[in-house]
Amino acid sequence: MAFRRRAKSHPLFSQEFLIHNHADIGFCLVLSVFIALMFEVTAKTAFLFILPQYNVSMPTADGELVQYHYGLKDLVTILFYIFIAIILHAVVQEYALDKINRRLHLSKVKHSKFNESGQLVAFHLTSLIWCLYVVVTEGYISNPRSLWENYPHVYLPFQVKFFYLCQLAYWLHALPELYFQKVRKEDIPRQLQCIALYLAHIAGAYLLNLSRLGLILLLLQYLAEFFFHMARLVYFTDENNEKLFNVWAVVFVVTRLFTLTLYILVIGFGLPRVENQALEPERGNLFSFLFNNILFSLPLLRPCQNECAAVGVPLPGLGDVALHPLPAAALAGVLARAEQSEASRHRRRQAASQASQEGLGLPRKRSGEGGERHLAANQEAEVAVRSEGSSWGGGRDTRTKGPARPPGPRERLAHTGHPPKVSLALLPAFLALSNRLQ
Repeated sequence: MAFRRRAKSHPLFSQEFLIHNHADIGFCLVLSVFIALMFEVTAKTAFLFILPQYNVSMPTADGELVQYHYGLKDLVTILFYIFIAIILHAVVQEYALDKINRRLHLSKVKHSKFNESGQLVAFHLTSLIWCLYVVVTEGYISNPRSLWENYPHVYLPFQVKFFYLCQLAYWLHALPELYFQKVRKEDIPRQLQCIALYLAHIAGAYLLNLSRLGLILLLLQYLAEFFFHMARLVYFTDENNEKLFNVWAVVFVVTRLFTLTLYILVIGFGLPRVENQALEPERGNLFSFLFNNILFSLPLLRPCQNECAAVGVPLPGLGDVALHPLPAAALAGVLARAEQSEASRHRRRQAASQASQEGLGLPRKRSGEGGERHLAANQEAEVAVRSEGSSWGGGRDTRTKGPARPPGPRERLAHTGHPPKVSLALLPAFLALSNRLQ
């Protein structure tokens, strides 16, 4: 009779014991909180871990509406749901991913990537369905103006706040999971960067009272990420199957275009119309002041401000919110002035280049006042060409022959701060869409 071999036991409180039993330890802590609900003495404390705090009853025509805002007690609730996320992570790993890995016989590198994508597919699919349900029931898709109307959105419905707390808990739980899952050292910096970006954006939307915009952006982001990790899973099972990567490429481009459109509408045209643009932390009005006084003071945006101000059309977010939307005639003037300034700069470069070529063909030394004048003219032409080329990142050296090289869009943006022309071309479409939403 063959005896079943017992699993190797690890010393209590050792690292191996913690790694192999971290889900069981988390389950015990969660179970103790639920047991505390059964007793009147500890029930009030247990509710701090389970339910969102800072509820406020607001009278409405149909009765009272319960809303929530954020505070320090949210950290206790997030801590509880971190343990919930650790338990669910272990369940998906043990009962789904490990069984599939045994059949596929993947290498160690593919095994690690397969586990990562498998966990993220489960999370992104769940979050995608949950986020879609929230934005539909709250009416954020049917009424896009609600994304910026009545800002700041200090008070949140229950499902919105609970969604944000669970999102923060999941991405915080991913930090200890790097240790529990024994992630390779080469993959840790990449995953840490991804976790930090998600935490920064989700916490920023939650703390800056941009929860409505954050929900739509998370919906778009999770949609693209779901297809990407799903394509990775299919690729690991069959390396010749790359069709889902083509689907992901299309979805990625579409979601990024929607993200850009939302950014222009909400940040560029919606929030600057808020009546109160002052910094009032006690009322939650933080982003309007930050946007109008800091973001639009960057040197990158000053060339656009100068061109728009020259024709009497201020950019949104500069304090004068009564001039929205921009009239079509003024917009045509902005575009025409931009083209004229570009043409005049091109003519000056050509004139300076021709003067330099003619000057270099003359002798470098001449006697008398005429020679000194020609030498001074040559030097001024060379300085003009060099300064023009250096300011645009293009041009040519005065010691070589040939036409001047026109600057590329990346060089133009890096050296002068002017936005590329594609942004001006898309501006009328964004303005037309903004007018329809009014």
